[in-house]
Amino acid sequence: MNQVFKIAAVFFYAAVQIPFAFAGIVYTNDFETAAGSEWSKTTTSTTPIGARSFLGEFGNEAVTLTLASIGLHDQVTVSFDLFILKSWDGTLPGANGNPPYAPDVFFLTVDGSTTLIEASFGNFDALGDLQSYPNAIAGGLVPHRTGASESNTLGYSWLGFQQDSVYNLSFTFPHISDSLALQFAATLQEAVTPITANESWGIDNVLISVNPVPEPSTFSIFGFAAIALLMPRRRLKH
Repeated sequence: MNQVFKIAAVFFYAAVQIPFAFAGIVYTNDFETAAGSEWSKTTTSTTPIGARSFLGEFGNEAVTLTLASIGLHDQVTVSFDLFILKSWDGTLPGANGNPPYAPDVFFLTVDGSTTLIEASFGNFDALGDLQSYPNAIAGGLVPHRTGASESNTLGYSWLGFQQDSVYNLSFTFPHISDSLALQFAATLQEAVTPITANESWGIDNVLISVNPVPEPSTFSIFGFAAIALLMPRRRLKH
């Protein structure tokens, strides 16, 4: 066996025997069963159409997902379906002579600091509503439901108008901490009590993955293996 082949064999063996600290997907939940203690609120609901289970309904409140020991990594990707339910008013305070029931805003923050999304959403077809998403709340306005993957497919309504939309959201961000806290929240400008009777939200199909980095010991073993194989061997005297 020549030296090049030996070195290649050692590197391959080390690569498969010394795993990354935690690779790929670290969390998934479609809420077909209980949400789990990792969630600060565990309320689940089923959509009137399609019987889709999801986390919610929520109003003016925050829901936190806390994960511990997700391993060595330098980047996280979080993907989920956002359900915007009933008469979200986007960004049109006082539209058509109505009271200022907007903007209705959804947030997602990381570890209590980094904001991944802060944007308004609108469902109210009767007002010709606008929203900021896919722009940030301070960005330009676009027609309501812009960027939605589904409109009026879940069976929610208010005042005779079917009003719901689904957004497939995904965010990738730098992250190195062994733990992760994601806070999902909304601020809804609504006078109805309870607020969820008129405006609410939920999430579904949560998937979190990391970009892993090797354990430090991996590099050491690679190095020692290469040195050992490259050192000339002394012949034994007979």
